[in-house]
Amino acid sequence: MTMQLLMAVAGLLAVVLLVCGYAARGIIADWWSGVCLRREGFPRTGDFVHVGAHRGTVEAVGRLAVTMRTPDNLFVRVPNCVVARSSVACANRHAIRRLDFEVRVRVGDDMERVRVLLDAAAGGDPNVLVRPPVVVRLNAVEGKFARFVLIVWFASEKAEVVRGSLPQRVWQAFNDAELTVSVRPPGPS
Repeated sequence: MTMQLLMAVAGLLAVVLLVCGYAARGIIADWWSGVCLRREGFPRTGDFVHVGAHRGTVEAVGRLAVTMRTPDNLFVRVPNCVVARSSVACANRHAIRRLDFEVRVRVGDDMERVRVLLDAAAGGDPNVLVRPPVVVRLNAVEGKFARFVLIVWFASEKAEVVRGSLPQRVWQAFNDAELTVSVRPPGPS
């Protein structure tokens, strides 16, 4: 009888452990992923990252989740196993970055003059680096419009400044030259 009681208790304990293990598998996956992320050293506190649909500055890489602050000041908690399984882009890991602006002008405008204006507007921005050089490239001609790509490099911490100042500089240069222009900055970084 004692042996039967002992077997019943052992069986019950095994079932309880099995149920608890099954219920905790997500927590265990997050914990193990956190160990791996911290050991790898990526992401780090202060990195501006894109993880799936989320983007923001990493505030902490915790035991179970990475916490981030978005550009519009939201708090986001992403489970470590999601971070470990996702492609993670880090916007500020390197000292310099690049942005490609789309610039549209009318086909009838002097294309060489357009190149000179774009180069001067980008070169006149104190946040745009001289090396690598500014690139102005005719990308396509579509109907009445020619589409140029204006490629600039800058210090990583100046991304939002360049994203805001360069379209304004381009518009002002074309306005002063009495030409019409449309500048589309790249999406958020």
